[in-house]
Parts: sequence; structure tokens; C-alpha cells
Amino acid sequence: MATRVKTRRSLALTTIVMVNLVASILHFGDNVINFREYPEPTWIPSPHVVDAHWFAITPILLLGWWFSSRNSKWAAVSLFWLYGVLSMFVLGHYNFAAPSELSARINVLILSEALAALILIGLAPLLVSRREFTAPAPN
Repeated sequence: MATRVKTRRSLALTTIVMVNLVASILHFGDNVINFREYPEPTWIPSPHVVDAHWFAITPILLLGWWFSSRNSKWAAVSLFWLYGVLSMFVLGHYNFAAPSELSARINVLILSEALAALILIGLAPLLVSRREFTAPAPN
């Protein structure tokens, strides 16, 4: 019974991690390819800064997933929270243009990534397994 619950949690966590990965690939990829369509702050002068950001934050997600597979609950959760918060910065596009000024495609990609990150932040503490210690056998 406990193994089945742990397996379901693991599958749910893997799914959420994959959804976050796909959402970020789609958003960042579109942002790089269609750079001029996205409202950006002045410190992002080229698509290379966008893809560098993706390469900087994505390992945090994957490292969180790795720690979760090693039953390091709070290391994994902390990394998932960090990744989630960094992913939520995607909403910063709306500081530079109203949603009505952006295409439906861009809005869907931004909101999909933000929603995936929010789900990761909220569910990571519930889905990452705790390390189970066994008591030493009595003598």
C-alpha cells in the first residue's frame, strides 16, 4: 500500500517536472525565435540573454528532480521552489506590455509556464518522498 502511494507520488512529481520543462522549452524557444514580438527590459538586448537564462535555471529543476529521487526531500523541495519562483518571473513580460498588446500565442506560453511553476511550488512538498529511516533491530 505505501509503495503504491509512493509510486503515484513519484509519477505525479515526474509529470509536473516534465510539464514545467516542456512549458519552459516552448516559452523560451518562442521568445528566442520571435524575440522582437516579446516585450523585454532593456537589459535583455538579444535572444542570447534569453537562452542563457533558460540554461541557467533549467538545471535547478533537474537537480531538484535528482534530489527527489535520492529521498532528499527538503533539498529537492527547496530547489523546486527556487526554480518555480524564477519561472514565475516570466510574468515580468506584463510589466512591459499589457496582455491585450501581445498575441494569443505569447499569452498562452507565458501563462502556461507560470501556471506550471505555481503547481510545482504548491505540490512539491506533498509529492517529494521523505527519507524513511528504519530503527535498528533490537539485540
